[in-house]
Amino acid sequence: MTPIHLAILKEDILLLKQMAKYIETAGDNRVPKEKVHGLCASGPVFQNTVMMAGTPLGVAALKLNKDIFDVVLYKFAPGLDVTNAKGDNLVHLLIKYAHIHPKQLNKVLEMLRYILDWKIQTNSEEEVARKLKTKKQTRKLLMMTNKEKLNPLHFAVKRRQYDIFEYIMKNDVYHSKESSDGLFNEEVYDITDIETLRLDNDISGTDEEIIKSDYHESVLEYLVHQETENAFLFADFMRVKEVIREKWMIYRWWFMGWFIIHLICMVLLSVAAVFRSKLKEIEKSGNFTESISVNSEAIYTYAVTKNAFVTGVSVTGLVFGLLYIAMEMTRKFLFRFQFQSSSNCLTRITRHLSSPYSNLIFRIYFILFSLLLISDCILAAIHGSDFISGYENYCLIFAIIIGWYLVMFFLQTIKPFSFFTVLIQRVVLDMMKFAFVMTFFLLAFSIAMFMIMQGANTDDDDFKYFGKTIVKMLTIMLGIGELGILFQARHPVLAILVFVLFVLLTTILLLNAR
Repeated sequence: MTPIHLAILKEDILLLKQMAKYIETAGDNRVPKEKVHGLCASGPVFQNTVMMAGTPLGVAALKLNKDIFDVVLYKFAPGLDVTNAKGDNLVHLLIKYAHIHPKQLNKVLEMLRYILDWKIQTNSEEEVARKLKTKKQTRKLLMMTNKEKLNPLHFAVKRRQYDIFEYIMKNDVYHSKESSDGLFNEEVYDITDIETLRLDNDISGTDEEIIKSDYHESVLEYLVHQETENAFLFADFMRVKEVIREKWMIYRWWFMGWFIIHLICMVLLSVAAVFRSKLKEIEKSGNFTESISVNSEAIYTYAVTKNAFVTGVSVTGLVFGLLYIAMEMTRKFLFRFQFQSSSNCLTRITRHLSSPYSNLIFRIYFILFSLLLISDCILAAIHGSDFISGYENYCLIFAIIIGWYLVMFFLQTIKPFSFFTVLIQRVVLDMMKFAFVMTFFLLAFSIAMFMIMQGANTDDDDFKYFGKTIVKMLTIMLGIGELGILFQARHPVLAILVFVLFVLLTTILLLNAR
């Protein structure tokens, strides 16, 4: 830290002017004025303070004092486009400061307007020329990128500063007004930072907008990683909303076509599943028949590889499973989005799984659905060829459940159903968290009741096996089971006490679960 920084912190205008005058009149053995421009304060102690700006002009901007800023700009800075060691200019710094100190947002916005809407307030030709040069630099401020390759617009979205984002979008760098007849005004916005595009002219002279294939950042890229409430705030901004609407108008027919194909696939799978579940009846004697017993191997009437319809549907499921896997692998390897909310993969996954608006959980379902379809086709075909035995359509059972659940992935884009799909997603997420916690209590009390009920004077075998004990306690927890043999236990008082504790605990948790 230099004495200049200290004077700025103390907001001592007189001392700053004296320092500037002394530097101008000093001899060759003094620090030249050009070097003063780049003097940066450094040190971890300055983190999250005004001193994090580093340069004298940056510190003056974060002090939010216009008079101090003017003095430092005229006396100690070559212009507005000074940057610190991280490549942050004045706008980057103000955004970062508003993120760290949200209560100062209004003052930060006022300072940002002061910097970007510079007004000439002097008649001195030298000062007018300097201010005109500084005015040109205000446009440059909004286009500069720091060492993270973020311009102020991207940085405002990343730091969740909607008010600053809106103000920057309405600046003449991104916004202009046009009027063809003097009666109606037309507002034109540059949206290439909202969704980064490349404009290519082909031989016929028509224009086609293509997503850039090289490294890029866009506003939409940051929105998908933000908290729901904040993301909706940006997405509701008219220009962002229009970009999203235009993208949806292009892709919706592909998406709806995918929806129809998925529905047809699920209908075929469901019909085939009903056929495949029918067991073959075996003739016993005369006109009597018997079904497959519990312990015997199932023999199906419509087995795969022995029925044309069932075989065709199984092969179709295999193809769709491979297609979904290929889609996910392509998405992963192409890596459309550059921005990541965290360098820690586990943190990113946890954040997505906790949001009902994230598609990550659906992507996991699609992968499971695909693997189940592929496994079912292979196992059913091998089972039909007598290479293995004992496969009874287990994969198909869960594939049917997950496949119909995936219909919600498509319904969430249809407005009348979007609320219900998000509601179900939120309920599923909450249920998973609740089930994780309740598993420990269920296991603990099941073990306790299993121990207590050993040797009970009853023929009821609910507590004879530990697995049945867990199921019995689960039904009690859900309120659909009874426990009428407590008094037949070897220690009835202990059994009733544990039972009452379990019911009270689970009831209170269920009533307070959200």
